[in-house]
Amino acid sequence: MANLIDESLEKFQGFFKSAHSSGVLDAKTKQLMHIGLVLAMRCEPCAVMSIEKSRRMGITEEELDEVIQLASSVGAGTILAMGERAKTAAEGSHHWWEKRHGCETC
Repeated sequence: MANLIDESLEKFQGFFKSAHSSGVLDAKTKQLMHIGLVLAMRCEPCAVMSIEKSRRMGITEEELDEVIQLASSVGAGTILAMGERAKTAAEGSHHWWEKRHGCETC
C-alpha cells in the first residue's frame, strides 16, 4: 500500500502541472502570475525557484521587477486595510478574540 503522503504529493504534482500548462493563458503569463502569488504568499524557496525558471524561459528583469512591484502593492494594500480595521475594532469594548483570552500567536 502506497504511503498516503506520497499518494497526495503525486496527485498534487499532477494538479500543479495541469494548472501551469498553457491554456487560454500562455506559459509566460502563468509564470509571471505564479511569481506574484508566491511572493504574496511569502514563500521564499518558491520565489527563488520561480524566478530561476522565469529567467530560463526568457522573462526579462524588467518583467520580474513589475511583478515584484505588483505583488508588493497587494501586500501593502492588505496591511493598510487590516490596520484600519484593527483601529476601528479597537474602538469597541468587546472583541471576538477576548473570549479566547488573547491572541494564540502573541
